[in-house]
Amino acid sequence: MLIPSQAEYEHAKAALAVYAEFSKPYVQRNGWTVVPADAPRPIFDDTELTTDRVNAFSTTVELFELNRDKPERIFAYVSSGALDGKSDWRVSTWTGALLSSELIAGRTFRGGFGARITPIRARINGAWYHGRALGPGMHVKLKRCAA
Repeated sequence: MLIPSQAEYEHAKAALAVYAEFSKPYVQRNGWTVVPADAPRPIFDDTELTTDRVNAFSTTVELFELNRDKPERIFAYVSSGALDGKSDWRVSTWTGALLSSELIAGRTFRGGFGARITPIRARINGAWYHGRALGPGMHVKLKRCAA
C-alpha cells in the first residue's frame, strides 16, 4: 500500500473541499448528490475537477487516514484473479487502490440462501484484520484482530 505524504493529503483535502462546496446545490433529499452531466465542473489547480480526479483525491485521503488512524473496522473490496483455480485474492479500496495482497483465505462454505462465504484475514499496515468475503468484486467488512 502506497502511503501518501502529509502534503499530498492536505492538497487532496483542499480539492475535496472545493468539490464539496460545488456539489452542495445538487444534494437530493435522500442524501445523494446528483450533478447534471452538463453542469460546469469546478476548477482546482487550474484544472477541471473531473470525476476521475475527485476519485483520485478521495483515495489519497482514504489511504493517508487509514495509515494515520489505524481503525478498528475497515470497509473494503475483495478482488480475485482466480487464474487456473489458483487464489489471487487482494483487498482494495473502492477505486482499486491496493490495501493488502497478504491474505489468508479459509475454507469456503455455503451460507443461508446458497451464498458462498470465505473467511479471510488480511494484513493492512502491519495489523491483521478478519472478515467474511462473499466472492471476488464484493465488499467485505473487516475488523482488527485482537493482539
